Amino acid sequence: MENVNIIINELNSFPSLSNKIIFKELFNYIVYLKDKKELSLMQIHQILKEKLPKYNGTYDAFRKYYNEYIKNEKGEKMEINEEFENQKVKKIAIVNFKGGVGKSTIANLLDLNNKVIINLDIAQDAQKINSDETYNFYSLKEEYGIDSIEEAIQGAIEGGKKNIILDTPGEIEQFIESLPLIDYFIVPFTPADRSIEATITTIETINEILNDMKEKRNDKWCLVINRFLNDNDLNEFKNVYDKAKKILKDKLICKTNLKNSQVIPSMERKKMSLKDLIKENPIAYGVFKKRVTELNTNIKKFLGEENV
Repeated sequence: MENVNIIINELNSFPSLSNKIIFKELFNYIVYLKDKKELSLMQIHQILKEKLPKYNGTYDAFRKYYNEYIKNEKGEKMEINEEFENQKVKKIAIVNFKGGVGKSTIANLLDLNNKVIINLDIAQDAQKINSDETYNFYSLKEEYGIDSIEEAIQGAIEGGKKNIILDTPGEIEQFIESLPLIDYFIVPFTPADRSIEATITTIETINEILNDMKEKRNDKWCLVINRFLNDNDLNEFKNVYDKAKKILKDKLICKTNLKNSQVIPSMERKKMSLKDLIKENPIAYGVFKKRVTELNTNIKKFLGEENV
C-alpha cells in the first residue's frame, strides 16, 4: 500500500488527469495487489475514489480497464501502454487578447483527429463555421450544469477526444483557471499594429501568470501570422517572433502563417465548413486548401502529430 500511496500523491499533483491515465499509472500495482490477494478490485477502486479526488470512474469502468489489460501477456501490455502514450490527450489554447485576429478561424481550420473546440467567449457563437466540432462553454454550463472549464475538458477526455482546443476570449479572467491545464498555446495575430502590441502583451501576461503559479511547466508555444498580404508582413513577423522568443525562450518552438483570403468571411457569412465549400466553389476551395494544408502541416509538427 505504501507504493500505491506514493503514486497517488504524485498523481494528485497534476492539474488534470483522465481516469484511463490514472488507471495506466497504477496498473502494475493494481495487478500486484490483486494477485497477492491483498485487496480486491472493489477495494482498490474504493481507495482511488477516497484518496484521489480527480478520479471519478465507476467500478464497472475500472473493472473493464482491468480485464482489457490483464488478458494480455507482459509484452502485449507494454504494446498497449505505448499505443496509449502515442494517443495522449493534447490540450490546446488559441489565445490573443486582441479580438478579430482569427482565433476561432484557426481553431476550426486545424485538421486534427478526435478534435473538439470549446468556445470560452460568451459574446461570440463560435459554432457558425463548424457546429459539429464546436461547443459554447456557457451553453454547456447553462444547459448541462458543467461547473468549470476543467470539468468540460475532463468530459471531452471521457468522451474520447484526443485534441481539445480552447477558443479563448480577450479577457483572461474568463479562462485563467484553465492555464495550468494547457499543453500547447497557439497565438494568431494579424499585421496590424494593435494586433502586434496585444500579441506581445498576451504572451508576457500568460507566461508571467504561469510562472507565478509555480506549476510544473511543459507548455509549448506557436506563433501564427494570420491574414498576411505580402513579404513585408512576413518580415514584420520575424520581428514579432524575435520579441516573443526573448520572453518564452525554448518554449516557443513553432511559427507559421495563413495568407489572407476572402474564403474565410464567405465561410462565416454562409455558416459553411471548409469541407462544404468545395460543393459551392471548387476553385476558391482549391487555392485556400493549399494554404490551409501548409498551416496544418506546421501545426501537426508542433503538436508531434506529423503522421496523423
